[in-house]
Amino acid sequence: NAQDTALWNCPCLAPDKSSVISHDMDAMRSEMLVCDPSSVHRMILKKLLHKMGFYAKESNCGAEIMDLLRDRQASRNFSAILITTEISDPSCWDLVASIRRSAMPHLINIPVIAIIHVGMLSEEYERQNGQMPGGGFTGSLHNPLKFEDVRELFEAMGMKSINPLLQPTQRHSLELLDKQQRSDKKVLIVDDSWPNRKLLGTMLTRLGYLQFSVVENGQEAVEITAEQDFAVILMDCNMPIMDGWEATRRIRRRASRNASTPIIAVTANAMDGDRQICLAAGMNDYITKPVNRQDLQNAIQRAILQQPIEI
Repeated sequence: NAQDTALWNCPCLAPDKSSVISHDMDAMRSEMLVCDPSSVHRMILKKLLHKMGFYAKESNCGAEIMDLLRDRQASRNFSAILITTEISDPSCWDLVASIRRSAMPHLINIPVIAIIHVGMLSEEYERQNGQMPGGGFTGSLHNPLKFEDVRELFEAMGMKSINPLLQPTQRHSLELLDKQQRSDKKVLIVDDSWPNRKLLGTMLTRLGYLQFSVVENGQEAVEITAEQDFAVILMDCNMPIMDGWEATRRIRRRASRNASTPIIAVTANAMDGDRQICLAAGMNDYITKPVNRQDLQNAIQRAILQQPIEI
């Protein structure tokens, strides 16, 4: 909704790296523990973490977090704990103090990151965190969160992403592709909405993909892909005449042109199982409307480099 989109796109302050402590992370520990009373904030943070290749277990209260952490079997795969400063009963300070006082071996070196809420000054956070016994929080981020800030902090802490797109060597390859090859890649936009076609075209231009064609339905997509080669196809799902799923199935049934071209679903549907429906139709990836430019860029790069996605 509009609130989610506004929170997602708002800029935020740079990560607080002054209190960052480096931790070597076990590659098998790929789950984050998130504590925030706001379901909207938890949703945004889970989306950010998923883009880095991490899963997230969420809670809206500190008491439940401590119960999870006491269960060694349940908590052994946690890479880090992210706690908003807005929680109460217990407060974020009481919660991090309990974690630091814990005698549980699997919690001794676990990073605990503060998500500083809007309205709390950095100086206030620094003062309180500096008074915490056992070191307090490992590092901090400011709401509203932004993907690049989260990734920068994680990398500064030595937390390796398990998403191949975000590994340092892979990311270098992506930047090289952006600079040298993106202007040569031709993209097909398939959407029955003129505003959506215009928006996607504008985003592609800003991302450096200067060659693209637009059609209004699945039938036109089937026809144009029989005549022209494309590097990537952005396919709406719900369209008149022929929907995106049927168009994808017909393109995939060909023995030649565009039969293996990556097709990215661009749809307003965001229900559980929608991604699986798109993949079953032969699509390669899935992004939701309203389209976020970073999501679009990541999906196109995954497609061009033929990288697998996490389902």
